[in-house]
Amino acid sequence: MSVRICYLRRGDRGHSIRELRLVGQATDQRRGGGGVEPGLLDPNDGAAWIAEQLAGTRNTSSLSMLVLDVEGSGCSWLSAPSSDPQVLAAVARFGGASQGDSETGGGRVSATLEYYAPTAMDSSIQSLSMNGHAAPKERRRKGTAAHHTHRMPVLAMTDVPARLLIDALDGRGIPVESVASLWHALAQAWDPAWSATPKSDDPLTADAGAYVTGVIVADPAGRLVWAWCRGGKLLVAGSMRVRMNAVAGGDPNQPAASVLQFGPDESARLVAEWLAWAAQTGFAPARIVCVMPEDDGGAAASAFGEALAKAWPNATIDAALHADPLGATLARLASRVEQTPQTAALPTGTDSLVDLSFRRGRDHRRLFVWSAAAIAALAGALGIWAWRLGSVAKSTREAAAVTEEQWRALVKQHYPAAFTGAGVIDPIREVELEADRLGKKVKPPERLEFAKPVLEELEVVSMVLGNQDYALESVNFDNSRAQFTLIANSTQDAADVEDALKSIAGSAVSWAMEEPRPDPRNANKVRAVFNAKWPTTKPSKPN
Repeated sequence: MSVRICYLRRGDRGHSIRELRLVGQATDQRRGGGGVEPGLLDPNDGAAWIAEQLAGTRNTSSLSMLVLDVEGSGCSWLSAPSSDPQVLAAVARFGGASQGDSETGGGRVSATLEYYAPTAMDSSIQSLSMNGHAAPKERRRKGTAAHHTHRMPVLAMTDVPARLLIDALDGRGIPVESVASLWHALAQAWDPAWSATPKSDDPLTADAGAYVTGVIVADPAGRLVWAWCRGGKLLVAGSMRVRMNAVAGGDPNQPAASVLQFGPDESARLVAEWLAWAAQTGFAPARIVCVMPEDDGGAAASAFGEALAKAWPNATIDAALHADPLGATLARLASRVEQTPQTAALPTGTDSLVDLSFRRGRDHRRLFVWSAAAIAALAGALGIWAWRLGSVAKSTREAAAVTEEQWRALVKQHYPAAFTGAGVIDPIREVELEADRLGKKVKPPERLEFAKPVLEELEVVSMVLGNQDYALESVNFDNSRAQFTLIANSTQDAADVEDALKSIAGSAVSWAMEEPRPDPRNANKVRAVFNAKWPTTKPSKPN
């Protein structure tokens, strides 16, 4: 089998490695702490152990999944102005209103997030169920304009040991394909609606017919770990501490085993927390899967399940007893990962820890090295090209200097007046002056305006108005126009004059008559004004 899942159990609020557990579909190996500090495991030693275990499998090139326990982790409700990861982390650490708030210096910061993810150097924060698409809620503060905020559940986790282990594995050539929390593992392992090929990355739309499922698994470290999921995608999560009881074994030389103690009281605490989440999210699990230890014949698990069924009615509860609930979860997860086809889909906050899954390794460093080498090669090519360009420019300047000496010698020989002062020359100015001088020599004489044919038109008008029925009132012939005013017996007589002017030979203009009007001095007569414009060119003489 090729799939191997490594479970990382941490201590000291998530800052150290307590145990590594390598689980496959048919294998389960563990490596506990030791060495310099008892109970703690060095990341390099852990990476060497994982590499040694993978060497005996068919697939030694990568680790399928790294699962982090819930130590040093928490899930809380947060309001932020944006779902961008950087904005989300800034608001979560320095000023956001969320579930379980506590007053701090400059704003309201979630107590859960402040405790588990104080800085970006040792922790990460990411949105969960709504995948950054929570419905915006309009908020208004006193004295400010209304603005929109996104309310969403977020996961905070101290992840320094995981970073060190991933880097140590990468140094041995073993990349980690994906990183998830135990809550993600519960959703992917026990959700009945899980599919190897989900329809969507958004759990709220992945499988419209699937119920929200609540998964509860007993962690031997002394917790009940729970998660809400839909279609194998994590919605919200949490955990609660339970009592541990030491039970002596048959061998007095062996230390007493620790047994989880839980019952109706823990069920009431869990239901109270679930009700708070249901009020925030607007949904609740309709199916509950409980994976409990089989200690005491399952009496504690039975009492817990009965109390949960009474406190959370109308929900289907499936209970399973295992000697190792955590091991059963990891083995089932390995089986489902084996069934999942490898795709190019990017991991999201609902199925993995995104920052750790995208942690840069030696492949990225190799890419940076090759990119730097390519940039250096390009810079070298540009330098060579610039050197050759400079060489060509130098040759061009030398040729230009030779050409300048040649034309200066020719100018001094044929046109010495071009130089002024101590041999200084302005070629452009001198060429313009010379062109102007030569142009004046060959310039034709200016054209004289031809005389207007005034006398000819007076003769034409006299011939037309020789009839005694017409009286000439005024004549105005100047350089721009020709005009005369006529007194006729009727409008028709005036129109006959216009026709005669247009048809008579020898006229050089085109006469036009204005609308005749009654003569103010004689109502029986009409007064007509005739206008014409002189031609712009001299009319040709008839042959």
